[in-house]
Amino acid sequence: MYKRQLQVSRELRHAVLVLSHDIDRLRVGDVVAVSDTLLEFDAVLAAAVVCNRPTPDQLVLGDVSALSPSPLGVARPGDMLTTWQHSEFPSGGALSSAPEPARISTGTWSALGQGPCGAAGDGLWLPRWRIAVDSTWAPDLAPGTPVLLQRRTRYTHYRSDGQWWIGRRTLDVSGWETVQPLAGPLYSAAAGGMRIQSANWQGAPTSNASDVALLTLTLRAPHTTAGRTIGPGDSVQVQLALRGAPQPDSLPPPP
Repeated sequence: MYKRQLQVSRELRHAVLVLSHDIDRLRVGDVVAVSDTLLEFDAVLAAAVVCNRPTPDQLVLGDVSALSPSPLGVARPGDMLTTWQHSEFPSGGALSSAPEPARISTGTWSALGQGPCGAAGDGLWLPRWRIAVDSTWAPDLAPGTPVLLQRRTRYTHYRSDGQWWIGRRTLDVSGWETVQPLAGPLYSAAAGGMRIQSANWQGAPTSNASDVALLTLTLRAPHTTAGRTIGPGDSVQVQLALRGAPQPDSLPPPP
């Protein structure tokens, strides 16, 4: 029984670590859908800067991560690049327009090697990538503009073979991938095996995805042996604030 308790605790911690990695860089507006048992959002995979003025169907980006291999190398058709429609982007300048998204078209990313990147005078020398995109980018998109690589991601509480799990899946041009279980078995939906609570920046509950600024995720799993539930089970909870929202004095207390 003690061994099973440790296994349940490890699975719950693993699920929270994976989910926290996906959502700790989210900005207000990145959440697409939310309910008690579902969270869908555009996860941030990497950050880059525009190296030179784009053509209508491609960009050259510089990797600012200083990681090897480059996180830009994981991009695949269907991922999204988000930047800002802005004719000037001076160092320290403020953004004055809404994000302009584009989806990566079918094709490969071409590594161009190290080279100059960014606004004139910035002195950036970065690993560069040429990327085909399937929407028209403004020709006045200034070098040095930041860009995020994002992938549509979904967490759900689902049932399989009579048991409940938390699962993760991502979207590409062919549709949603097969769900990958992260932890389980959990308690059923009716018993609160997974519960997602969302709030705006003032701490008030909201189901409007565009208003979500605070997320609280609770997972509960039973202790079982020979197919029978034993004891009160185990639980874990994580609370995260999305970036870009006015911060209240403190997060609302856990439920």
